[in-house]
Amino acid sequence: MSQQQLWFEIAKLVVTSMVTLIAAGFAVRIAASQRDIARRQAGIAEEAKRVATAKLNLDLFEKRLAIFNATWEQIDLSARGELYEYRHLALWFNKIHEAAFLFGTDVEAYFKDVREKAIDEQQLLGEISGAAFMWIKPPARSTKHLQRGS
Repeated sequence: MSQQQLWFEIAKLVVTSMVTLIAAGFAVRIAASQRDIARRQAGIAEEAKRVATAKLNLDLFEKRLAIFNATWEQIDLSARGELYEYRHLALWFNKIHEAAFLFGTDVEAYFKDVREKAIDEQQLLGEISGAAFMWIKPPARSTKHLQRGS
């Protein structure tokens, strides 16, 4: 092998090594950039989770507050000891159904108990004053279809 060919082979090795090192350097920089992007995306996802949780809590709070305010208004109407339009009870009763989902069945049961007492009070006040407060209590629900073997 001549000296010229030897230098040519050495130059090929040096050029190949330099290109490989440059490519490796770019790969390391790209990997570092991707790592930084992934960290930022994780931070954004965590923030989005926090915002979504806060929004859910706010939505639940607003719905619970609406039911609380309707219940407060109903109790206030009942506490006055005066006759009022039965539509107040009907509107409030529509809110009671949401209570099971937002508060649980025990709170819904409490609201239904308050409703029954408000109806009883209004009917008694109607009888005492001679006014016609017509509210027909819904019939008790049958659970016969839930019993086995019937």
